Amino acid sequence: MCRIQGSQPLRIAILNERVEPVKTPLKVEISPSHPLLILMVDRGPLGGEDEGAKMVRLYEELDDDIRPYITLQIKAVRSSDFQRDEILLSYAQKTNLPITLQIQGDNGDRQDTMPIETVRRFIDEYPCIVGL
Repeated sequence: MCRIQGSQPLRIAILNERVEPVKTPLKVEISPSHPLLILMVDRGPLGGEDEGAKMVRLYEELDDDIRPYITLQIKAVRSSDFQRDEILLSYAQKTNLPITLQIQGDNGDRQDTMPIETVRRFIDEYPCIVGL
């Protein structure tokens, strides 16, 4: 047990379960010489396959000089349709687009968080995911 000055005791539980590492570690280089630019994939009116094709087309239209510094962020949270997210991830995987996956809503509400099992499955199934 530890205590932060002026606060209640903080209890920390250590689990004895062995957790298998993800198949592909998340990694993307970020440095002064290699900045990270994250572009949001907007939830447009297209949906599904059309939205995936548009995402790929827009990424491919980016200038070759900037593309190495870009990841596309998919907002995949509980309130969204995970089926849509899997379609977008399959398009990204086929065309090797780097994806950052937003796993919690903008408001920080726990109720709007992607279940950890889904996060794990997506990371294992879609190596195009380079960050969360």
